[in-house]
Amino acid sequence: MFQGNPYPLAEAVADGRQLQTILVDAVTALERAIEQRTAASAAYRDAKASYESAETEYVFDIVFGDHPDYARAKNADMRKLAQDKLLISARDSGYLASAWRALGAAESRWQQAEAFHVQAEARFRAARGAAELQSSMLRAATAV
Repeated sequence: MFQGNPYPLAEAVADGRQLQTILVDAVTALERAIEQRTAASAAYRDAKASYESAETEYVFDIVFGDHPDYARAKNADMRKLAQDKLLISARDSGYLASAWRALGAAESRWQQAEAFHVQAEARFRAARGAAELQSSMLRAATAV
């Protein structure tokens, strides 16, 4: 008398259900990663535009506002050095400091969101590949 499993595909079906759950989780994580990347990208663009606007205004004030360090410069190279020095100072603790920090934070969040998206996409592809393989194995087993 045959003593084997009366449902020989039961384990494969259970594995398939587990892979389906893993795939659903991977899809959810990928959707969340796409949303986060999109939001972080928009925030970065906004922060960059805001900083660039503030920097442009600041440079305009340096060049046309008779800033003493800039006015003392004797040639274009010296004026450029004075402008760069003033920009660095403004980014560190002056007029541009908050916009500069916001830009850095937004860029960091965008890079993290991009990395999370890449990881989520890789997990999704791996789960999808495993699910496709399991599906093929079940089809082959039932075709016999």
